[in-house]
Amino acid sequence: MIDKAFAAALLCASVLLAQAQAQPQAATVTVTVDSITWLKSESPMSRDFLRSVGSVDPMLEFIKQQVPQVKHQLITANAKRSWQLLRQGVRICIASAVRNPERERIAYFSNTELTPPLRLIVNKDKAAALPLNKSGEVDLAALLNNTQLRGALVDQRSYGTTVDKLLAERAPNKAISVMTPSDFGTQVLQMIARDRADYTIEYHQAMLLVEDQQRTLLSLPIAGISELMLVGVACPRNSWGLAAIQLIDAALSTPAGVAMLKQTRARWATGDELQRFAAQIEAFYKIRAQATQFGP
Repeated sequence: MIDKAFAAALLCASVLLAQAQAQPQAATVTVTVDSITWLKSESPMSRDFLRSVGSVDPMLEFIKQQVPQVKHQLITANAKRSWQLLRQGVRICIASAVRNPERERIAYFSNTELTPPLRLIVNKDKAAALPLNKSGEVDLAALLNNTQLRGALVDQRSYGTTVDKLLAERAPNKAISVMTPSDFGTQVLQMIARDRADYTIEYHQAMLLVEDQQRTLLSLPIAGISELMLVGVACPRNSWGLAAIQLIDAALSTPAGVAMLKQTRARWATGDELQRFAAQIEAFYKIRAQATQFGP
């Protein structure tokens, strides 16, 4: 008999994935994919292709092994440059990107992760100044209007639908810097640890990348942000991108592919969110193994 809690989590994950997959039926593919140029963020944890603690490098190595007929090139690029190239239809694939309706208009996706909500990462010395509700959650709208605390955000990065909307609607605030680091946020966390900024929005797990983070950084939940986020490989929404994403998706849908995704995610994961969302994340991997993830 299926556990009721797990069944509910499976239904929740199924609805989430169905919503993300609501995109036009792809045309028949006739393009041959001879090579894939992969774009990924720079990270001190991904310099060794096989021993990385992150989830991207083992995935790319697995895909290389599954489709050896394709030449793979790996380069680093920041979020802004990566999405500029994808919008232009350049023959590249982003190794890890948050999936949302806006991006689905310009990219095909193959889902790789269902991640816990982002949190507010703050320098511990500034935590007392944060606007919190009675549950100890950060009032992000109020914080974005605070001119005393220095915020640091990454240009062209998606922080999830709800947060993206708040950021788009915020009033001008010179205390908030929007930057284009070579990675997707690690350098921003280093800035906060060194008191060059006060807060950012990031995964709880990302603090593991910061030396002595337990002494300098604090992770807090954001009020109203409870959505799990789909993350996946993104290739341009054209005939080449469809052909590439079909190859990638076929590899990741195999039992070995799903096992690899689960294993690498487990090596990277930490935090109380993983216990709260364990059933939904497990349900995601069951769905990941059952059907292709790039279209209906």
